[in-house]
Amino acid sequence: MTAALNATRTLPMTTVWCYGLSGLITSIAFSLMIPLGVVTLAERGHNAAEVGVFAMLPYLVIMLTMPFAAHVRNQIGRGRTFLLGLLVSVAQMTGFATTDSFALWCVFAALGGVYAALLWGLTDTLIAENAPTERVGAITGL
Repeated sequence: MTAALNATRTLPMTTVWCYGLSGLITSIAFSLMIPLGVVTLAERGHNAAEVGVFAMLPYLVIMLTMPFAAHVRNQIGRGRTFLLGLLVSVAQMTGFATTDSFALWCVFAALGGVYAALLWGLTDTLIAENAPTERVGAITGL
């Protein structure tokens, strides 16, 4: 059954563009959220060590969870892994927007590392495997 979930098939280009666009949106959100959080925490009077821990968490979690991303993908399939990554992304953004707790912000920063580990490599793979052969470099580059 796992082999059936992971079978490579060619997706319509609209689906490929949707994967790319959603990957781009989550990447931009990730790239903006942590610097905004750093500035916000500094303005709230948190010391440099706390701000540094907050800023480092997503990248530490990426390094720790990236080796397991392929296992997750193999267990639940590419589409479900992509959806899981998007849901974790939405949970992170919602958490930042609805709480002021430093501890919770650290949890949400760590969640950013989880979804980045799940989505970034998978997005590039899905685009590269499903884009037309003659345009794969240009589409992946975009």
